[in-house]
Amino acid sequence: MGPDLGYATPVAPEALSDNARAFFDRIVKALEGREVLRSIDADALTAAAETYDRWRTAVDLRHEQGLTQANRFGQELKAPWISIEEQASKQLQSWLREFGLTPSAAANLGAQGNGPPSEEDENPFNWGDED
Repeated sequence: MGPDLGYATPVAPEALSDNARAFFDRIVKALEGREVLRSIDADALTAAAETYDRWRTAVDLRHEQGLTQANRFGQELKAPWISIEEQASKQLQSWLREFGLTPSAAANLGAQGNGPPSEEDENPFNWGDED
């Protein structure tokens, strides 16, 4: 028998770093009750969380040590964590899109809110600025 593909809250693995666990928990909380997550999504969420951790670590290094690093000849070159940050940023954006967590992905999923649309949601002229 295959895995249960019904909607359920994925469980984070024990081995996540603090940053990765916080990201995992934040995504689960954001998507709970929207009938999007399944228990089988834990691996994908874990990969996204690990990507976030790699990106966050590289950003912290950039803030602490800057954009460049001197090589053994004294030449200033792009620091290695900059490439890690750039690559992880692209991967993270892909993961966020996968879960409908970018503005464009949310619009494509119709994730304007939970439940059926309200009268305000259905009114194309409602810009939300009336009191």
